[in-house]
Amino acid sequence: MTAHVGHEISHNWVVGRVLGSTREYKELPLEDKVRLIQDSERSPKPTVKELSEKYQTKLHTVYMLTYTREYKELPLEDKVRLIQDSESAPRPSTKELSIKYNTKLKTVYSILTLLTTRNYKELPLDQKVKLIEMSEQYPRPSNKELAVIFDLKPNTVYKLLKNKAHFLAQWAHRQKQKD
Repeated sequence: MTAHVGHEISHNWVVGRVLGSTREYKELPLEDKVRLIQDSERSPKPTVKELSEKYQTKLHTVYMLTYTREYKELPLEDKVRLIQDSESAPRPSTKELSIKYNTKLKTVYSILTLLTTRNYKELPLDQKVKLIEMSEQYPRPSNKELAVIFDLKPNTVYKLLKNKAHFLAQWAHRQKQKD
């Protein structure tokens, strides 16, 4: 499998590099995403690896921001404005942005997906216990409501509640050690 020909890069190579990587990466703030897009369009054109190293982010993130056909359909100025518009309040719908920038829904969706990615979040044990206690209140909040309160995905809330006996036992053990 070839890594890249010129500046084109294979999707499988990117995914393989991301999955096999041991480097730690940060989530890019909005301003860095805009700068990364601008840097990708300068001459001479930098490689995905160069941009990944410069911005300390995943190769896949650089690839999705700069080298996908859907994303390239918009000129740089429109990309920047679309990103800024997506952050405004009230946030416009994907369809509204698609109409405003005269582009495919898929293009807008791929841009917004990149902007809304979350980092992995490990909830401390005391917060897990608090979440479990809240789930046992009446009226019982939904997993979606708990996810919003604790800034988690609903599936994560489901997994925590599924393993609540384990977390409550850990909490009891910790409390016993403190006494």
